[in-house]
Amino acid sequence: MKRLMILCLVFFGVACAQQGAERGTVFQDVPAEKLQQSVQVEVTLGQEKLELGKSPEKQLWERAEEKGVRQAVNPWIREGYLIRPSGANVLDEGFSDFHVRKGEFDVEAKEITQVYSKRFDVQVSLTPVEQVSGKVISIEANRSMAAGNYKVILELNQLTPDKQGAYFVVVKRDTALEDPDKGQIMGSGRIYRTLDTRAQANLMETKREIEKGDLVFLLRTEITPVAAEKEEEEPEEVEEESEQPEVMVEPKKEEQGPELPEETK
Repeated sequence: MKRLMILCLVFFGVACAQQGAERGTVFQDVPAEKLQQSVQVEVTLGQEKLELGKSPEKQLWERAEEKGVRQAVNPWIREGYLIRPSGANVLDEGFSDFHVRKGEFDVEAKEITQVYSKRFDVQVSLTPVEQVSGKVISIEANRSMAAGNYKVILELNQLTPDKQGAYFVVVKRDTALEDPDKGQIMGSGRIYRTLDTRAQANLMETKREIEKGDLVFLLRTEITPVAAEKEEEEPEEVEEESEQPEVMVEPKKEEQGPELPEETK
């Protein structure tokens, strides 16, 4: 019995040491960097897309969030931005406010088309630290690889989002072989449900196949509706002046002949 307990303790110690070594190689003792991108998007909503139980405003919020994150993050994915995961603590324990909506707005459908539309400012920031990290642990249908629109399950390391969920980027470390302490941004996704440290998510964009074990980092997004702009007054139409000079023509007087003598009676 003693031997069994000793063996269990030894295996536990080895596992902890391996996990610590792995985390030490992934998350470096370096200052945290920050990537940030701001975009402005316009979204529309037709009558045929209205969902029961959701106001037009709520649906416009959701559409703008996803469109804004895609536009902000896609250049990072397309260029394969290099990042260095950091072990620095930059957020308070229990932080969960990864998704912030600022302000309110009311919207009315356009009179003729009955379409709702609104513009939003979207700001996306990424701080690749261990606190907001996790990894892909499962892919739908028990697949080994995934691409855009696939469902995945994540295991989050420390901080978890609130019920509003969060967006994230996927980072692959095997793509920067010349510098193994760095990784490249290769995809993005959205968490729609969290249970303890497990999160269900949809992948959005991917540059390469996403695999089990790939790192993820939660994004912080802020979205603000743009204030309604005043309608510009239409300028009055001004007749274009002819480039040719105006020519004045005076009437010509008829030349009179010599006066004839009066006829005698």
